[in-house]
Amino acid sequence: MTMKISTKLITLVFVAFFVAAIASPSKNKNLFVTKVEKSLKGAAMEVYSSKGELVTSKKLSRTKMVIDFNDVKYGEYTIQLKKDGVVHKFNYEKRLVLSKIVR
Repeated sequence: MTMKISTKLITLVFVAFFVAAIASPSKNKNLFVTKVEKSLKGAAMEVYSSKGELVTSKKLSRTKMVIDFNDVKYGEYTIQLKKDGVVHKFNYEKRLVLSKIVR
């Protein structure tokens, strides 16, 4: 009986820890998140800097798209999705925020 209780307690603690880890808000504020139409699944995704330089490219394997801009310089970026000759564009600006207080 004691073994069942300890096993259940360990399982409960593990599940609570796992749920807390998933539910925690992300500290990374440099994410571009969007969900695209199913028809764009398989599209070529390209990210360009404001200078026109290709930063990264990838083939979309899902409809939810998350791009992490944490490791790139501050500035404006253009995200292009290309499929069957059609181009969809999104803009993203990574800003330097020195303080949350606006004066």
